[in-house]
Amino acid sequence: MADNYKLTYFNARGAAETIRYILALAEVEYVDNRVERDEWQTLKPNTKWGVLPFIEINGEVLGQSLAIGRYLARKYNLAGETPIEEAHADELVDSLGDLRPHMRPIFMEQDEVKKGELKKEFVDNHAKPFLAKLVTVKEKNGGTWMVGKNVCYSFHIRYTFKLFHLKQFLFSNF
Repeated sequence: MADNYKLTYFNARGAAETIRYILALAEVEYVDNRVERDEWQTLKPNTKWGVLPFIEINGEVLGQSLAIGRYLARKYNLAGETPIEEAHADELVDSLGDLRPHMRPIFMEQDEVKKGELKKEFVDNHAKPFLAKLVTVKEKNGGTWMVGKNVCYSFHIRYTFKLFHLKQFLFSNF
């Protein structure tokens, strides 16, 4: 019997996009429950961790986007073919977390001039060096995939970050 999935997240890409990607790549049907911002305050107290996304799997709730992604990637053979490939996939995903503390001040800054300065500092000192490391990892792995010889979930996270956050958000106005 096939599992029943219901993914709940805001009506946006964000933290659920990799989960959606994994489910699409695995050709798994699921309910994509998109919550509007005004609905969130009512829903929040009834969630496991008080955050989105979460997924219901046959009625059991699993929260935290990275945990959900790892679970689904492993279940549908998108996490690497060996334990070391799985670890390298997780390593790439976790490495993105190292950038988040440097991005937060940009999102919080109200002054547009200061925000521009923070963006430039982030791009020059964090984003560009990080992307260079990603290129090195890819080249050491043969130039096609970041991990192993097939697509894995870290592939989507890398490109989501690179294309969405860096191109649309950080490199605008430079």
